[in-house]
Amino acid sequence: MDIKSGEYFGPYPYGAWRLKNILMKLFKIRDCNRDMKKLSPRPCLKYYMKSCTGPCVYKDIKEEYNKNVENLKQVLRGNTSKLINELTILMNQASQDMDFEKSIIYREQIKELKSIESSQIIQYERELD
Repeated sequence: MDIKSGEYFGPYPYGAWRLKNILMKLFKIRDCNRDMKKLSPRPCLKYYMKSCTGPCVYKDIKEEYNKNVENLKQVLRGNTSKLINELTILMNQASQDMDFEKSIIYREQIKELKSIESSQIIQYERELD
C-alpha cells in the first residue's frame, strides 16, 4: 500500500467540493502537478485567472505562499475565528493606508470565511438530529 505523506483532514460529508473550490479561490493555493524544485519558464493559466499566486515561477513569494497554506490548514481544522480576526486587522490597516483594493480583498475573504463557518455549524446541527 502506497500512502502519500502529508496531512489529512476530514471527513467532509456535505459540500466537500464546494469547500475545496472556495478555499482554493480564497487562498490561491496551487493544485497543479508542476515540480516545485524547478523554475518554470512561465506560470500556468490559473495564475492569469488570479486563482494561483504562481509559486512555480515566482520563488520570492515563498513566505506569503506558506502563510496562505497555513491559513488554509487552520480553516480545515475549524479555527476560522482567529483567521477572521487577523484579516479584520489587516483590512482596517489597509483601509487606513488608503490601499482600498487590498482592503476589499480582505473583506471578501472575511465574508467567505464567515459563510464557511456558518455552513459548518449548520452541518454539525444536522448530524446531531
